[in-house]
Amino acid sequence: MITGHWYMILALMLIVLVFYGPGKLPEIGGAIGKGIREFRKSADGVTSKVSEPVPAPVASDKADTPADDVSPVNWEAKSATEVAVGPEAKSG
Repeated sequence: MITGHWYMILALMLIVLVFYGPGKLPEIGGAIGKGIREFRKSADGVTSKVSEPVPAPVASDKADTPADDVSPVNWEAKSATEVAVGPEAKSG
């Protein structure tokens, strides 16, 4: 999981030790561990939500009956001017 050379990790740990001091290291380690646990818990929650099966859609009785309030479609061809401006813009 940790990549790189061991001396780079050791150098980073020494810098942290000098910067924070030996009294703060357990507190910092605990905070990092808590953050990692919270991240894993939330990642597991997302994974379980994604893997849940999706319920099948329920068929409705209304889908079999035709709609009463639908008017017939007027399929007459119109010119671009008539569509953009209206029928009164049609010239002879």
